[in-house]
Amino acid sequence: MFSREHERRTDGELKSSPDRPIPGRSTQADRRGPGSILQAIVRSDTSADILDAARDRLARRLVRPLVANMRAQGVDRPQLRAEVAVSALLGFSLGRSLGWCDEIRSAPRDEVVALIVDALGVITADDPER
Repeated sequence: MFSREHERRTDGELKSSPDRPIPGRSTQADRRGPGSILQAIVRSDTSADILDAARDRLARRLVRPLVANMRAQGVDRPQLRAEVAVSALLGFSLGRSLGWCDEIRSAPRDEVVALIVDALGVITADDPER
């Protein structure tokens, strides 16, 4: 699910897809900051309707594909693992785009993505050594 083998678009950016969500999402946040979905989830003034729509989109685009993949692999507690992985990814995205941690912000994007892929691979049981 969180494989290091990513495809590149014609402009050189890494592609993301429902089964490989990290590269494209981190590039978008690097360039533009937290997107509208992430902002809706973390802001305290988000209306209930917008918050529900944002949660549904996260579930549809990130959580459900992870759950389906892990279920197909027979991974224990796929819903919990998917929610932890997505929460970690969102936290990373916020931290990097808002500059919370100097090293994360200044490190080469591909290096940071590789570390995240490894970490999330452990959570989602996509680590070949598990």
